[in-house]
Amino acid sequence: MTLIEVPDAEYDSMACNVLAVAPGTCIMLAGNPRTKQLLEDAGVDIWEYRGDEISRKGAGGPTCLALRSIVGWFEKIFQVTSQLKSLQK
Repeated sequence: MTLIEVPDAEYDSMACNVLAVAPGTCIMLAGNPRTKQLLEDAGVDIWEYRGDEISRKGAGGPTCLALRSIVGWFEKIFQVTSQLKSLQK
């Protein structure tokens, strides 16, 4: 594992908020070219997304967005499980 320091100039634009989706692959918010280059130089494949509305305005990067997706998935499972239990009564 290699630690890559985010340049101070890209900290406020959420360059440090990346989500590892596989070994050597991460998702990051577009608009942080220096951090992207540092990651690519370290052999990381980058998937960028434009997050002007959902990330920059909402202050939530890819890790926050993924967490919300996982929580939503569990909520659906709970909902279906509850419906099945009510049908069994």
